[in-house]
Amino acid sequence: MKSYAKIYLLLFCAFFLMSCYSEELLRDHFQSLNGHDEITFVVFGDSISGARGFSETGTSYGSFMKPMFAELLDSRISMIHACKQDDTYKTAIRRIQEDILSYRPDVVFVMLGFVDASTRGLIKPIFKKQVANFLKELQDRNVFVIILTTPGFRDIQSKSDTGYERIKEFNEMITYSAALHNYPSIDVLPHLEKIWKTDKEEYRSMFSDSVHLNEKGQKYVAEYIVKRISDAMEKTEE
Repeated sequence: MKSYAKIYLLLFCAFFLMSCYSEELLRDHFQSLNGHDEITFVVFGDSISGARGFSETGTSYGSFMKPMFAELLDSRISMIHACKQDDTYKTAIRRIQEDILSYRPDVVFVMLGFVDASTRGLIKPIFKKQVANFLKELQDRNVFVIILTTPGFRDIQSKSDTGYERIKEFNEMITYSAALHNYPSIDVLPHLEKIWKTDKEEYRSMFSDSVHLNEKGQKYVAEYIVKRISDAMEKTEE
């Protein structure tokens, strides 16, 4: 039991340090953008991020973030949606030039991983390598990226659901790789999980189908992302 307690303590310390480092990266970058005439954001991901299934009007978390960031940063915001259905970390690397670099973005939000976690036969070592290859491509081109973990699915029966546990494991690998590549991450899944723990019907009301968030869910995610960044900007260096 003592060995397990030591492992859990080490994991807690590691995640705490990663969180603090993410806050520092967010603070420094967004403080440097504050007050610019125009700031370009790219929302990059699969259909969970906004390629389909979110609403009849096509509202994604990026659409909700646009006015929030305009107010927070006192700037004109250009919000570019670069989402492709069924995209994975392996396939997304082919779109970096066209859907990210060509826009010369100030910030890129990347939410991928749901399709990867749902792919049968994809083993963890291979997935880790695919994530690392994708992030290295962006790092080598000096692109500022914020990694977002992917939400779960609507009909969770318990936290021990095999599919749900796999998503959480893949999300952990993504955030760990982000830290290794000096990119901040914002963990979306636990924020939604809080609702599931307290009000399962409210949680279900965030989805338009079994896996895609509706406008309500997308807005909830957007508010969380902007709040995390706003809180980071308010922190001062010690």
